[in-house]
Amino acid sequence: MTFSQKLAKFITKRPLAIIAMFALALLLALPVVGQLYLFTPEIMPLSDPLNDDPLIANYFDDYNLLNEKFGGVNFIFVPCPVKNTGSVFDPEAIRELHAVGQEIEKNPHVVGTFSLANVIMIVNKLITQDYSFPAEGTIGDQQIALYASVAESQNGAAMEGALYSPEQNCAMMLVIMEKGQSLMTYREWVRELTPAIRESADNNPHTGALEFYPISVDVMYLEIDGLVATEGLLWIAVPLLGVIICMFYLFRDPREVIIPLIVIIIALVFALATFKLLDEEFSQFAMLMVALSLGAGISYALYVISRYREERALGSSSELAIERIISNLGPATLVTALTTVLGFFSLWFCNFHIIMVFGFATAVSLILILLGCFLMIPAFLHMFYKNRTFNERHAKQFKEQQSKAMKGLIRFAYKNPIPIFIVIILVCGIFGYGIYNPGIKSWDTSYTSILGEDKYGDMAFEVLTNDFGYPEEGVVIIRGDVTDPAKLTVLKELGEKFKADEKFKKIESPIELLKANYLAATNTASLGQDTNQDGIPDSKANVIAGYNWLYSDPASKVSADRVLDYVDGQVSTDICAIRVVYDVEGGSPIENRRIVMDYMIEDINEIQTAHQGTYDYSLTGHLVGIIALIDSVDFGQMISMFAMLGMVFVVILLFFKNPVVAIIAEFPIIFGVLMQSGITAYMGFQVQYLFVIGSAMITGLGTDYAVQIVNRFREEMRSGKTPEESMEIAGSTIGKVLIASILTTASALIMPMFSGLKWAGTLAGVAVPTIFVIFIFTLLYIPPAVVWHAKHFPAAYIGKKAAAELKAKQGTAAETAKGQKTTKLIAAVPAPTVASKPIATQANVPARKIKVAVLANKPEQKK
Repeated sequence: MTFSQKLAKFITKRPLAIIAMFALALLLALPVVGQLYLFTPEIMPLSDPLNDDPLIANYFDDYNLLNEKFGGVNFIFVPCPVKNTGSVFDPEAIRELHAVGQEIEKNPHVVGTFSLANVIMIVNKLITQDYSFPAEGTIGDQQIALYASVAESQNGAAMEGALYSPEQNCAMMLVIMEKGQSLMTYREWVRELTPAIRESADNNPHTGALEFYPISVDVMYLEIDGLVATEGLLWIAVPLLGVIICMFYLFRDPREVIIPLIVIIIALVFALATFKLLDEEFSQFAMLMVALSLGAGISYALYVISRYREERALGSSSELAIERIISNLGPATLVTALTTVLGFFSLWFCNFHIIMVFGFATAVSLILILLGCFLMIPAFLHMFYKNRTFNERHAKQFKEQQSKAMKGLIRFAYKNPIPIFIVIILVCGIFGYGIYNPGIKSWDTSYTSILGEDKYGDMAFEVLTNDFGYPEEGVVIIRGDVTDPAKLTVLKELGEKFKADEKFKKIESPIELLKANYLAATNTASLGQDTNQDGIPDSKANVIAGYNWLYSDPASKVSADRVLDYVDGQVSTDICAIRVVYDVEGGSPIENRRIVMDYMIEDINEIQTAHQGTYDYSLTGHLVGIIALIDSVDFGQMISMFAMLGMVFVVILLFFKNPVVAIIAEFPIIFGVLMQSGITAYMGFQVQYLFVIGSAMITGLGTDYAVQIVNRFREEMRSGKTPEESMEIAGSTIGKVLIASILTTASALIMPMFSGLKWAGTLAGVAVPTIFVIFIFTLLYIPPAVVWHAKHFPAAYIGKKAAAELKAKQGTAAETAKGQKTTKLIAAVPAPTVASKPIATQANVPARKIKVAVLANKPEQKK
């Protein structure tokens, strides 16, 4: 008894046991899925960047250190443009800044705010030794105007581009939350603080001078969470509706619609549990995984149910139909499923954690769907239809379901191979050129595409980037004694190198803070002198006292928190940071970032060479993060692509056992990747990590259509049909199933195409046309290629023994046909009268001699 017979017998004998087994697995997975919650990580674990420069080699660890020590995500920027005309130095504008800041500082999570209002208080302390804000009234307004003038003349270079715009029409308030909290905690605080800031801006005694647009580093991810919540159901509902419509159209039986959905739901629950077990949450990638699994996985169910109906319509029993499904359809579907699974599993090499988890979970869901389709669906079908009689009406219905249009298209394809291959070569050339099109864009983070309809977020980002340059900043973490005056001169030298470069707009460092505030600090008895007035106190004790003074001042503390590690009432003596705000124009955003990073690395290396052993430096933050992401994903995409093509080729080769057939079946993948890149270039989309996902989808779809057609073709060839007949039957029999498969897959990308998430729209905008082009390409390319190959090398499809028998049979048939032709020709010739013996009466006389004999006995024509 064969394996397919044993499995079919097991399924038909114990259908309830199989269904119960899947139900039990569902119950075990549900508690894990229940632990998922909405969460979009801000920073993804990446492998070490491809750039092996030691300054960025430990980027991810340094980013975590930045967040822990200096607050990587614990601040909110509040750009405040003037409402009408005027200046941010107008007393009423500064009073509103003070009023809003005081209200915000009442929040228990806020450690302080910093704005021009705080600068006024610092100057007031410098002049009057009283750290307070001027009182209401004319005198107070005069004080504000005077203090603002003093601050601008003494420290305008440091404040411009930080606390106010160069045009003085926009102020900046910085809100600092507690350090060292989790990303999720900061997200909750920002959700709470953002409306609170807007409310306090609308309800204070000086409302009317400024607008307030709070925006945090995490705002993009807050918006993503919102979009995931609002779009998530649609992303899943639309492909689900597409599946139901296609199933009803093909089978017209509610039970044959419900059965596959049960299987897919169980598999998706397991896949979501995989997300949780791999330490991920329900994000937009989980939504995409569900949608794609619905679209791609349903094709397996379509093949199984369609083949079951076909076998029953042809007179097979339920058990025999299941056996033939397992033996004939099973291996081919296993191969197509494996290629799709390998395509998604290859994402594990892309070095981008969430994409790796997405690929692994999608592969898990497809494996479970495949198992369900060949175990659970046959069990259900046997339970419902084992006693049902499939009569002539069902056979006729099955025949009507065969696609005449598909049959005609395939016939046209194999009868016109030359023009078709010329067109394919031209298309490959056109889209191949698109890959090298110099106009193709590089990946970049786009806040504005995420913010969408958020008026405050859009305005905040526009004002922030236009007037202040945030969040375009690089961060250097410095390890070493940051209290030694001699060593601080090295930090000062590095800052001066940064400031000397016109690409850098603003520097934040311990030196800048000490320099800006030391004049006020020298009036206290606890601080020593800065003899050379370079901003660095003369002794180590005085440096520590200077840092402590910074933290004793509420306004200075806000800035100091960004560059100094201050814990439990004392400054860390071995670590600090320098933040550099940059402004580069002329190239793409990613090119500009690379330019800035290269300049920073060059400056740091120069300082390290001149002062060896003074400090250890590392470059981190969003500047390096985006570069590291691009490098890692580009390299990972290349690795995953080669891994995918190699693994898929091996699987197809093991199935067909012929390298040429494997190459024929895999070529649609290569064509699909070419199409994806070409469409990207010509439509102006951005190249990004999502193309790794697109490549995984193309792997499954590109081989699915080809392998299913070639497998059915091989099955028909083995039954004794000609290559042409086999190809027509293969195409027409599974044609509608293939069409339903592509429609359900495409339906999974309808909603992402119109999503507020830019990456989703880009992915769908490239993938949808690519999916349909691969389908048409397969239908035009496979028939002529396979028919030609089968004619010349039939052993590749029916085996060597059968091919030898076919060749012998064809030879005998040819000889018989030749003999019949000869006999007919002889019979038409009149018997000769001259010779004593009739000419060419033997059947083995060559035709050429027969012709000569006939001509020799031809009656002489009259002259």
